[in-house]
Amino acid sequence: MWVAGERTRAFVGRIGVFCVGVLTGASGIAFAAHAAGSSVWRSVSTTLIVAVALVSALHEGSRRKVRLPDLGWQVPREWMRHFWAGAFAFGAIMGAGVFTRTLSMTFYLYLVLCAFSATAGVALAMGLAYGGTYVAAFLVGTIAWRSAAAGAHADGMIRIASALRPVVVLSAVVAALVAALAVI
Repeated sequence: MWVAGERTRAFVGRIGVFCVGVLTGASGIAFAAHAAGSSVWRSVSTTLIVAVALVSALHEGSRRKVRLPDLGWQVPREWMRHFWAGAFAFGAIMGAGVFTRTLSMTFYLYLVLCAFSATAGVALAMGLAYGGTYVAAFLVGTIAWRSAAAGAHADGMIRIASALRPVVVLSAVVAALVAALAVI
């Protein structure tokens, strides 16, 4: 684990820097997605949102998972040698989400919603909400599994994600409905 053996104050500070990195990465990718999608026609964007939302609901609701496209990149271990900068860089990479392994189709729905949001402010709010939920899950895992062996965090988060799967499916269906109704 990347924080093992550090003094408590430095540990808490480094987690704080990581969390700021997550929020920075999440809001940055949300703004970038909005900038990229803001020139697309409304009818095209609505169709794409509905399609991605329905595919997301189907993917998350099925027992059989298809591997999602992702970069599968890992933050280089050398980056973590820099105590504060490494924590921020790791948080920013994880917060952006596009550089690492993607486990849920709803991540792509989030990016599409940011891309076609009405304003950059809405996209930033979605990015901060995404980053905030990531930070909350990370903090819960850090506290709940603080004395667990390496890898226990990932196993615990996978269990939590599995338990929340019905909520994720429902949110994707709601996103599809809202987008479809916005055009009518």
